[in-house]
Amino acid sequence: ILQPTVELIDQSYTDATARCSNGTIITRIHNGVVGYGSVSSAIVEYLKNCASCGEILFITHVAFMTLPYFDRKNEWEIICDEIPQAIDTKERNLANSHQLISDAIEAKSHDPEYYSLKCKEDRAAKASLKKIASNKNADDVFSVLQDISSRLLSRNFSIFVRKESWERTISNKTKKGKYKLSLHCVLQPYMFSGFKKVILMGAMLDQSLLYKLWSHRVEFKPMDEIQNNLRYFKHEL
Repeated sequence: ILQPTVELIDQSYTDATARCSNGTIITRIHNGVVGYGSVSSAIVEYLKNCASCGEILFITHVAFMTLPYFDRKNEWEIICDEIPQAIDTKERNLANSHQLISDAIEAKSHDPEYYSLKCKEDRAAKASLKKIASNKNADDVFSVLQDISSRLLSRNFSIFVRKESWERTISNKTKKGKYKLSLHCVLQPYMFSGFKKVILMGAMLDQSLLYKLWSHRVEFKPMDEIQNNLRYFKHEL
């Protein structure tokens, strides 16, 4: 079960454990539970060792989107609570530290205004970004670049940057941080491929940005067993 916030996961976990009296294993994994260490690594380790039947796992949208690997995904049903954010902008002042990631990035012209960014294909570049993304030693500098590195390594995102923003950063012409690097991360439907079933639950889906971006590549079908039991079909003020 994917939920947008840690607070919502904690509430749902409490409700689920109170209602499930049949011995179903229920687990939540997020920063507040893992503490020191990588949430992504903790989830990957859990997925490798969990049983093949009857378990419930609560994680955040972001954790799911940036997982490097999902073991036995064909055995899992995904319930995504709320429509995921289709475009996420990451803004950082990297005037003096951009080389930590820029040396591993390939920038290709997407159109006259934007570059598309991805990790270079060579082994050293991937290893460099993986080291930052995993941040096994909880390094404070790496933590600033951790989410960007995870997205650069993931096929779940297409990343774009204004050419002017990119050139200013890599040439150290940010005017003492006035001009920050702004990366626009566009979510791709690959994140849901290969699973046994995917249920996306959110109000007015057909009016969302995610629907507009994905509808020409993904077939959305209503689930009558859920819709027939809804009290409301839209938010009311």
